[in-house]
Amino acid sequence: MQFALLLLPIMVLSGGSIDIANVYWARQQLQNAADTAAVSSVTVNSPASVAAAAMLGDGEISEGKTDALNLFNANIQNLTGIDSLVANATVAKSGLNINSQVSFTANIKLSFLPLVGMTDWTVTGASQGASNLAPYIDFYMLLDNTPSMGIAATQAGINQMVALTQYNASYPASLNTYINSGNTQCAFACHDLSASPNDFYALAATYNIPKRIDVVRLATQNLTSTAKSSEVSANEFRMAIYTFGSSAQSIGLTQIAQLSSNLSSVSTQANAIDVMSVPYNGYNNDQMTDFDGVLSSINTVITAPGDGSNPNAPKKVVFMVTDGVADAYYPATCSQSVLGAGRCQEPINVADCTAIKNRGIQIAVLYTTYYPLTTNGWYNGTVAPWASQIPVNMQQCASPGLYFEVSPTDGIQQAMTALFVQVLQNVRLAK
Repeated sequence: MQFALLLLPIMVLSGGSIDIANVYWARQQLQNAADTAAVSSVTVNSPASVAAAAMLGDGEISEGKTDALNLFNANIQNLTGIDSLVANATVAKSGLNINSQVSFTANIKLSFLPLVGMTDWTVTGASQGASNLAPYIDFYMLLDNTPSMGIAATQAGINQMVALTQYNASYPASLNTYINSGNTQCAFACHDLSASPNDFYALAATYNIPKRIDVVRLATQNLTSTAKSSEVSANEFRMAIYTFGSSAQSIGLTQIAQLSSNLSSVSTQANAIDVMSVPYNGYNNDQMTDFDGVLSSINTVITAPGDGSNPNAPKKVVFMVTDGVADAYYPATCSQSVLGAGRCQEPINVADCTAIKNRGIQIAVLYTTYYPLTTNGWYNGTVAPWASQIPVNMQQCASPGLYFEVSPTDGIQQAMTALFVQVLQNVRLAK
């Protein structure tokens, strides 16, 4: 009789333990499914991410909700013993952020506790996921193509150019005349039209000596491929290319390739990047590097930057490659060498860069070291006294973390790629 009286409580306790274990296991499976759905629905290339990248504003993403619920249901399709399952999902975009939430309510059938009137057990759960959109970015490549960028690209090339730019009986008479006029021991392949085709520009080509501008051209083209392969979203990047002018008669911001997401087209147009030509030696008192004018102009060209959350609000980056020395008519503002008639040679004016950065535009600087031409009297007497200030100003011009210096013997192409990667890291982390 005592056993009979205790049998029901024993069955309830034993069976209840089994029911509770089953409830715990079932809820854990539901929670796992919710966790997976919340996280997976906002990963790169998920329907939510693709849809969010095309949205011009914030809001819920219906494609993400559908995907999250499909993921949830797929992960519980073999789960049995559940009644009245209700699952909800919300996926929404806010700026560069995509947030998801998946929740559920379910009744778990009981096997033993119905003996005491409990037929099921209600469980609930929720999970959240989040990811960041890769921001849309417009790159404005600002490439110094002034005569100083005609320097040979390597130390060996520099040495060869110095050796070649001396009188040689085998040279055409026009080239020897050009050399005898004072253009001797020059590491620069100046494109002097008055001596062309027997100028130093042609001399470098004859001896297959790559100039720094040649390396910059190739590096720019390769960078378009790097950018394309780095895109997370379609048409995430746009690029434009500008130089300081095709000739000394047309100094100023000059468009080589207009802003475009067709990076293959930009690469093709980059073939036009070349060293600035001059009509004759000493033209315009050799004032051909007007940083004040070029930086002011590009600041006007670049529209207001956005937060990068959609194609109509891209972030803006000026990607500048230069040796950092101005040579222009700055009679009132020159900080260093005033050479007469208002001609000024000085490091880049940091204030020009600050004006751009104050608008929320980032500046990435690749400083191609201004080479110390110790065989050149002009360099020794004019630039050498303040040459140490050139990299200081260039670094101050750059946005934090976006400065790179490369010497003639280093790889400009590798440096441009490294700086581009650093730009992406900085911009993508700046949420």
